Order: sequence, then C-alpha cells, then structure tokens
Amino acid sequence: MAMDALHAAGFNVTEFKGEADFKDSGYLLMLGVGEWGIGQHGDILSAAGERGIRRIFWQLETLPPHDLPSSRLVNFLLRPGPDRSKGLRRLFERLGYQYLAREIASLPWNRDGVFDPRRFALPFREARKLIMLWKNNLIDEILVSQESRQKFLASRGIPSRFMPFGYHPILGSPRTDVARDLDVVFLGTLYEKRSLLLDQIGRSLSEHGYQLTVVDRACYGEDRARLLNRAKILLFLRNYPWEMPRMRMLMAMGCKAMIVAESFADTSPFRPGEHFAMSPSQELSNTLLSYLENDQARQEICERTYAFVSQSLRLDGLLDGILRPGSVPPHS
Repeated sequence: MAMDALHAAGFNVTEFKGEADFKDSGYLLMLGVGEWGIGQHGDILSAAGERGIRRIFWQLETLPPHDLPSSRLVNFLLRPGPDRSKGLRRLFERLGYQYLAREIASLPWNRDGVFDPRRFALPFREARKLIMLWKNNLIDEILVSQESRQKFLASRGIPSRFMPFGYHPILGSPRTDVARDLDVVFLGTLYEKRSLLLDQIGRSLSEHGYQLTVVDRACYGEDRARLLNRAKILLFLRNYPWEMPRMRMLMAMGCKAMIVAESFADTSPFRPGEHFAMSPSQELSNTLLSYLENDQARQEICERTYAFVSQSLRLDGLLDGILRPGSVPPHS
C-alpha cells in the first residue's frame, strides 16, 4: 500500500533487499520498528547514512502516553537495552508495569482505572527501540501518525513531524452491490470489561429494535470490506486510552460506514460532530440510537467524511508533501 502510494506520488520505489538498492536512492523510508537498529539492520542504517541517504522512520505503532510521571521507574522501563522478553528481564518488566499502574492512577486518560498495565509492554518496547535508533544517529527524521505520539517523543527530547496515516482504496471503498443491512458493527478483540460494555449496548439497541453485530475473529481484505459496506455504524472502542488509532477508522470511512467512538482527547485530523460521533462509554447507546433513528444525519456525515479522506487525506498526497525536498529538522 505504501509503495503503491509512493508510485502514485511520482517516486521511483524499490523494496529494500540489500545495499545494492541504495544506488541512486535519496530516501530510506522505514515503517514500524520491527528489527531496525538491531544487529545487521543497524549496519544497514549506518551504511545508508554514510551514503547521504535521508533515513526517515514512520512510527505507526502505539507509543506510551506523553504525561507519564517523571520517575526512576519510567526511566528504567524506557532505557534501551537487551531483549526483555525472556527470563528475569521479563519478570522485572512485568513488575515494573504493575508499579507503574499506581503512578498513573490519577492521569486523565486513566480516570476509569480499567487499563491493564500488562498492555504497556508493546508501547514501551516500541519506544525503547525508537529512542535507541535516534540516540545512536541511525535515523535522521521521525514521522508520527498521531499527535499523542509526537508529544511523547517531545517529552523525551526527540523531535518529530506529525503526518497522519492517509486513505488508500485498498483499505476499503464503497460497494454498490452490497446492502447496508447491519445496524451497528463492532470489529475487534474481546476482553472482560469490553465484553460487559458490548453486552450492555447490545441489550439497549435490541430494546429499540436494532442489532449489534460483534466480529471478534480475523477479518481482512474482501471479507472486511464487505462487512464494513454492510454496516450503517462502526462502533469504535478504546484500546489504548491515551490515543485513538486511525487505521480502522479509515477502513470504515472509506466504505461509507459512520464511526461512533468512545471519547478520545486526540482525534486529529478528524473532528467530532463533523467526521464522526464521540461520547463517553455510558452514553454510547444513546448516541448510536440517535444516528440509527436519523438516516439523513448519519448519511450526511458519511458522505462528508468519505469526501475528506478520499480527497484531502490521500496517502499519496501526504507522502508527496513530506518527502519532497524542503526543510529538514536538525538532528539533536
């Protein structure tokens, strides 16, 4: 998808397979941390830098919240080092997240106290690798797809540029051969507290003659596009409460399904009330019912949002704007 968008923007793109691909290259664009900066990949990044290739890292995965307390524990959990997925390192990290849960008890995004601290493992792992890449001068610039991630990096003294993930038709597009016959769809992983909320919403909708469809299995490609084209509304629940992932939103918006989401602080570039609806968890049922009972208001939001993502938020246009020659923030 990214390669297709770059081609559409007029770039010559080669999927990296070896240092021979550096010939005549001006950019090395990396998506996600993965194994970059570790072992051989670190040597590759160094070699690219020596050739004057601009190494751009686009952070697409969750990072920790920006308002973490300043503490030795947080510094320990963010300190780059050996793999912590095994043995004592893994045990110490798990204990660290349990203690961190006490330190974050008063933060605004954690006011309901339902966040499982074990789920800190992914964002902290991503952060450690990214901090290591930057401090070892293995990347020249960081792009972030959410402003909350930009704030986190800034809290660690690392500059970045905000570029939302853009729309590409492969994410989903309107279908004329599919009836929009599903009232509300939830697509995602189930766990205890989320299941309780969905049960409550499902009962409330049923009392008014509507149905909630829960899909907690793997759903990709054509199956997902067909499902979202059948949905009048996609219910979007918080995963990491300090940030609002945009990928699934783009999938639904591209299929002209309306989004009704739990409350988030960071929604850019989407605006509540204009591109989607947002409300606290205890009010989601009423919000869903209000749009199920007002087809015109729902359809107006869907059409306006589809025009926005398919015209102003195209992935090729965003990449073109960020990669064309211009000012580059200095590496500090």
